[in-house]
Amino acid sequence: MRIIDKNGRVFGKVNIIDFVLILLAVLAVFAVSVNKFMPNRAIKNIRRMPQQEDCIVKVILDKERVFLVKDIKVGDGQRDIENNFVAQITGIRKEEIPDSPDAYVVSVSIKATVDNSGFFIYGKSILRPGEVFSFETKDYLLRGIIFKVLQQEK
Repeated sequence: MRIIDKNGRVFGKVNIIDFVLILLAVLAVFAVSVNKFMPNRAIKNIRRMPQQEDCIVKVILDKERVFLVKDIKVGDGQRDIENNFVAQITGIRKEEIPDSPDAYVVSVSIKATVDNSGFFIYGKSILRPGEVFSFETKDYLLRGIIFKVLQQEK
């Protein structure tokens, strides 16, 4: 049995032009229903792309690293592969903090990724108070405990 006979009918029953018109109508109905019903479900499942945000991290220097205070300078920074700053020291001062009298607090400006939950992520670490923080320059490795994380004003 041939698909199109000598009269131009599909399977000997439907004219080829009628068949194409029916096929186009079915495709149009399908396209409209996908457009109408699909986006709401699809949008809920799409994850928001991580965004870069500037934040200030205040770090309490470990007691073992207080000797670094004389080497730390405002403007020291950690750079990425393209030599752009990803973190930069914006201040260092002595503060009285509960359980750490005469502690040195280093303020670091960081470009961090904000995940879907609103956490600031730097490298593979979540930036939050109590977490250990490491900052590496060509001259020293700063390590301490995060005291505060503040979002920088734009």
